[in-house]
Amino acid sequence: MASMPVLIVGSGTGANRLEWREGSGTPVLLRDLLLSIGRPMLAGVVAAAVAFAPRFFWGSLLSPLPRLALCAVILSGIYLWILLYVLRQKQLYVEILRGFLKPPSSDEAVVVSA
Repeated sequence: MASMPVLIVGSGTGANRLEWREGSGTPVLLRDLLLSIGRPMLAGVVAAAVAFAPRFFWGSLLSPLPRLALCAVILSGIYLWILLYVLRQKQLYVEILRGFLKPPSSDEAVVVSA
């Protein structure tokens, strides 16, 4: 995900001339880019707001490490729930995980000689 802006801009010559506009030869539209970034960002903002609430309720009762652990669990749970179920991205992330967990076939295997 972090390499995506580099792939969009390319070598940098187009960025200097402001060539990255819709219709400039790239198959990636600004709308598509914003939609792909927007869903995880929305889930993160909402989850962060919800995870910040225990600080007000139990902030003085918990020491910093248990409070950090509680907020991290709440943040992760809310983020995943919103992203996978509310925004209906479960199928996308299941397919991504299957791609990572699937052992490479014989045609895809890379042989390295020692």
